[in-house]
Amino acid sequence: MVKNVEFEDSAKGKFFLWRAVRGVLPTRMRLQDKGVPCTDCCPFCETNYENDWHVFMGCEEVKTVWRTAGLCDLIAEIVADAASFANCFFSLLCRLTTNKCKDMTMILWCIWRRRNDKVWDGDLKLVSIAIQLAREALFQWQIARQNTAEPHQTQQQQTIQWQPPAQGVLKCNVDAAIFNELKSLCTCICIRDHRGQIIKAATNWYEGNPLPQEAEAVGLRDAILWLGELGLSDVHIELDCKIVVDSICDKNNNQAEFGNIIANCMSLLQQFTNFKISFVRRQANVVTHNLARVSILHARHRVFDLIPSCITNLAMNEII
Repeated sequence: MVKNVEFEDSAKGKFFLWRAVRGVLPTRMRLQDKGVPCTDCCPFCETNYENDWHVFMGCEEVKTVWRTAGLCDLIAEIVADAASFANCFFSLLCRLTTNKCKDMTMILWCIWRRRNDKVWDGDLKLVSIAIQLAREALFQWQIARQNTAEPHQTQQQQTIQWQPPAQGVLKCNVDAAIFNELKSLCTCICIRDHRGQIIKAATNWYEGNPLPQEAEAVGLRDAILWLGELGLSDVHIELDCKIVVDSICDKNNNQAEFGNIIANCMSLLQQFTNFKISFVRRQANVVTHNLARVSILHARHRVFDLIPSCITNLAMNEII
């Protein structure tokens, strides 16, 4: 029986697997067979034909991926007896445990994505980092599946909006925006009192195209640092990225860049024991979200002591 396998994006993951086992992935040999004028050599070793088997099992670079992932010995016997890549894949699905099947398929996806990054962008991530990102993607998809499977509460069907903190407490809303065309990201922070008045706001700009959860984690780190610089102590910090909040609350120190930023945030929070971190839906974070999006107009670090005109109406609607 073939097991059901989860991906960080089910539609994209299933489409990748379908193309792989059906033999329609655009390897260089297949492209040549279709009349596309290109080399048929592997982009890694540059000595062997690039077909399905070579892409996922045969190339020395790929064997390094399997060894680094700790799966080489586990699949070696099946790989040695397989007549084709599709035959090998289905044999692995039948003989491995469910968790190992998920891990194995994520490594296959990692191999194909790493190959495409090299061919199209000239970018070659370290094998260990590529594997960590693939496994982290699976972890995040599993969390998302778990959350969507939870029964909806009656109050979730009610109108969701920003809620003021208790008197004497400040609320700090955080969001991030990624601008792929500029290869930049912006983090946005809004500090408000119990009446909804914006006390201060800030935007920070960085170069790069990180994963969304990495950008949100950078926003949280910026917020903690800025609140500390302002000397504020009793603050409720809200984000609309559940992965970040869960990682902080569950002390889940993932690997790769995301895990490093989370670890940094957790270390900073030890200095500010009165900071509370929680998740809110996007509808309750619209002011900060919109300020992050329009920050592209000035694209630099900026501190606002007055309500920015671009969010005045949104903020005024939430003032009590």
